[in-house]
Amino acid sequence: MNYIIFDLEWNQCCGGRDMENPRMPFEIIEIGAVKLDKKFNIIDTYSSIIKPKLYKKLQPHIKTILNYDESTLRKGRPFDMVYREFIKWCGQDDYIFGTWGSMDLNILQTNMDYYYLKPMPVPLKFYNVQQIYAAEKSGRTSEDRSGRG
Repeated sequence: MNYIIFDLEWNQCCGGRDMENPRMPFEIIEIGAVKLDKKFNIIDTYSSIIKPKLYKKLQPHIKTILNYDESTLRKGRPFDMVYREFIKWCGQDDYIFGTWGSMDLNILQTNMDYYYLKPMPVPLKFYNVQQIYAAEKSGRTSEDRSGRG
């Protein structure tokens, strides 16, 4: 079994909620991931910029946290192409996703729906790495996290 730890960057409408597309309020503009084996050794990495279809101008806050601008996005590839490549990169092996929070999975599914891509299998196996990190940092044990301790 492998672990796919991924992070998404996304943009939103600069014109506010009144001007956003209700089917896709957040548009993915980058997928980055690392593939780990069962011993947590890095096997491979993945990174791809996505050319936006809806929100071509970066929202000011997003622009401040990224190391690129609109000209970088114009060089990206369409979401459906990048998504298919990413899923192929994940491989046929049994894998579990890891994300920093649960938002990335929700945003990914919303973008997939927008492009009418096949949904991921349910139940989707994933770990919320942010929650695990917070629990470990606070010194809570695995029994504490399970609600039994």
